[in-house]
Amino acid sequence: MKTPANLAEMAHEETGQWLDSDLLETWVVRRFNRLEQKIRNLESEHEAKVIQNVQLMRERDAYRNAEETQIALRERVQEERDALAAHVERLATASHRLINELYLGDDEGLLDHSDRMREAIESVKSDPRASLKRRDLLKQAEVLEEEAECMNDIEYAQDRLIERANELRQQSEGHQ
Repeated sequence: MKTPANLAEMAHEETGQWLDSDLLETWVVRRFNRLEQKIRNLESEHEAKVIQNVQLMRERDAYRNAEETQIALRERVQEERDALAAHVERLATASHRLINELYLGDDEGLLDHSDRMREAIESVKSDPRASLKRRDLLKQAEVLEEEAECMNDIEYAQDRLIERANELRQQSEGHQ
């Protein structure tokens, strides 16, 4: 604590007068009260900043959660879109085959028509995700066949790639 002489000098600097002991005591009490009020104000400001900070952190967390949810939803929608696109492609192919055979065919036998009809019906009934899996397997099989054609000099590798392509095609038939 400061000595009274320093308080007297502080009071003199603030008021421009030399205060007697009673006025000095009053000045010290007022000064002390003003300092206490400043401390309370600073504490209130600090509490408000803490509350604001907590609210901002909650908003940040909510935003992150919403963003993660949106990303997951977008990925799911893209997967569904891809599955539906593959399914539509499969339906279109089966429909075109059936129409071509019915209207442009050579009328050799009803068995081929029933096979095409069965293919079209199975395509309509199948799950779009199965169509996507089927399309992906068929694409892999095509890539393997193309690779096999590029490897004419290596007969074993060619046979193995064609064998693997046929396996993928058989797997794709399980996804009808």
